[in-house]
Amino acid sequence: MKMKSMTLGGVPLEKFIIVADRTLGWNLWDKASLLAERLHGLTGVWPEIISDEVEAAEHEIHLVSPVTLRDLPFDKKEAYCGMHDGTLYLYATTSAEMEALFEKVSVACFSEDSPTEIMEGIPRGLLFTYTEKLISIKHGEGVFAAAMRRAAEIMKAADDNRPVSVVVELADGKYEMDETILLDIPKSAFAKLTVRGVHGANPVIQGCTSLELSNFKKVENKEYYLYQFEKNEDGTYPVFHDFYDNGRHIPIATGSRYITKVNFDNAENRRDEANNRGIYVDRRAVEEMEEIAFPTEFTIFVEWEYATLHAVGVDYSDTKIVDDVEVVRLKIAEEEMVDFARGTHHFLSIANRVSYFGNNRSLLKPGTWAYDATVGQLYYYPEKEEMMATAYAALPTLISLKGVQNAAFENLTFTGTGCVRLATRSYRSTLMNDEGNRGILPLGAIMLDDCANIKVQNCTFTELGTNGIRSQNALIGVSISDCHFENIGMSAISIGNRTARWQEDDCNYNLVIQNNVIQNIAMEFPGSPAVYISHVDKAQIMHNFISNTAYSAIAMGWLVERDWYTEGDYGKKVNARYVEIAYNHIVDYMLLLCDGAAVYVGGANYTKEYPKTFNVIHDNYVERTELKNNSDRGYYIDMCASNWEVRDCVAVNTFLPMWCQYQIAGDLVYNNRID
Repeated sequence: MKMKSMTLGGVPLEKFIIVADRTLGWNLWDKASLLAERLHGLTGVWPEIISDEVEAAEHEIHLVSPVTLRDLPFDKKEAYCGMHDGTLYLYATTSAEMEALFEKVSVACFSEDSPTEIMEGIPRGLLFTYTEKLISIKHGEGVFAAAMRRAAEIMKAADDNRPVSVVVELADGKYEMDETILLDIPKSAFAKLTVRGVHGANPVIQGCTSLELSNFKKVENKEYYLYQFEKNEDGTYPVFHDFYDNGRHIPIATGSRYITKVNFDNAENRRDEANNRGIYVDRRAVEEMEEIAFPTEFTIFVEWEYATLHAVGVDYSDTKIVDDVEVVRLKIAEEEMVDFARGTHHFLSIANRVSYFGNNRSLLKPGTWAYDATVGQLYYYPEKEEMMATAYAALPTLISLKGVQNAAFENLTFTGTGCVRLATRSYRSTLMNDEGNRGILPLGAIMLDDCANIKVQNCTFTELGTNGIRSQNALIGVSISDCHFENIGMSAISIGNRTARWQEDDCNYNLVIQNNVIQNIAMEFPGSPAVYISHVDKAQIMHNFISNTAYSAIAMGWLVERDWYTEGDYGKKVNARYVEIAYNHIVDYMLLLCDGAAVYVGGANYTKEYPKTFNVIHDNYVERTELKNNSDRGYYIDMCASNWEVRDCVAVNTFLPMWCQYQIAGDLVYNNRID
């Protein structure tokens, strides 16, 4: 029965508005819908639910755009009940909060309780009064790891009767780590973690293993030095592919870059045994190495793909003259050659591609190094005669969070990670640094796995051999802001799994990446975009400065098929929805690979029957200081991408400022708008 006059605390109540942000979980939406119907039964008035869910229409519940979510008259950091201009706003962060709010409001509509009184006694998630546990530390061996283990113990013991906020506070200094810190904690609203530097301090978390300078011996008649490792207990030598001097990530020795002239022997049949014999390379590239120590690394860029393989010899009896250039057959480790021939995209030729040798002592020049793990010999040619503080990095991740909810990292510097993959086997990258269609490597200074409510603010990620921040599986609610990413071997930020179909446990919700400086990215693993997000529901990438990237600066999306979408899928299976890429300044991108862009998006979001544009790229400024080749693109709508609006953007000195890939393997780019 409809009430004649609804009041709350004696104030006339004109309507209800319920905020049900699905990024906080599907249960919250379900609870909001159920209790909205219950409240309608009590008052005769349908509440409005502010959300982005299409199912709301089935219940005659008013829908508004997510922009309205950002414009609500209260801070959405915690549960809320309040009156604004005759409207009661209800906001919850858990389904339990939503249930309790409605129960209290249902009673309050027949009483004189005020919104403040309604909030009293709510079984609150984020409204709990947390007991803060402060762990203050100074730098020293094992101190940081011990502090994090203690923090994990406290968090695991937290519950609704003992909510806790753990703060690990680091004083100035270097915190060296010899193993990854893993926090594997079930998601809980009752435990928070903050890891931060003391105000004004610069704590540095690093994963390098120091080397004794006195053990470097100058090689006779050479300008470089040799460090001979001792064997480990198992009879092997240390394995690494990242070397540091005075905190700086030193590039590995590489030769001059030449152009391959010959495609696969049988380009139509990549499984032909002839393709397993090796790759024809410019003879001058081979002769550049005074003394060839095999195996040695060989890298080749193939459009958006690349591979680093291990050469095991040269067949000087197999030569050709191509375009007045003598080429010779380079022998590649057999398993690696088979994978390269069969795995490289079927319509990509390896002719006319940039290639070079690397990690060979004969290629040493000032400021480079080489290492042979089979004999434990590290060669280093310092830029200056005096070495400062040498180290190697074999630790791929500094901090790994699994299942953690509510964590923040503030005022910290992360450095000194390394990827040993190239020291042990080949690496063939497909799109977005996906390793041979097997997935993106789960490596990063900070590694997130199935986490929620993560904040990284005012941190520095520098001189890293892996990603800066990497996440896999679900990621719900992350903010990365005011950070500095510089000299990073892979991506600065890489979020999400590469999957061919939407999977709920791979979903990313409510991401914010803003006000970051990102420079010199992915020169060691050039298939890595500076910022990459796979499929996502609600994201903002805004106000970032990005420069000097090997591949695309910002890349998003993956799913390419559109035929499997049905009318009922909208809102449940998306590639990218409610995404805003805006106000970014991007300079000098695509420095190594081709077929990318400053801003690259790909993948369908719905069928052609849904023509609305709910993703937007606007007010970005991209520029190249010089044109490199015909693959320079400013903004790239690719792989049957749909429902994007591109407007008010600038592209300077680019060959193709705006590019829509009209057809990829039978799938069209559709339902986009370009102003």
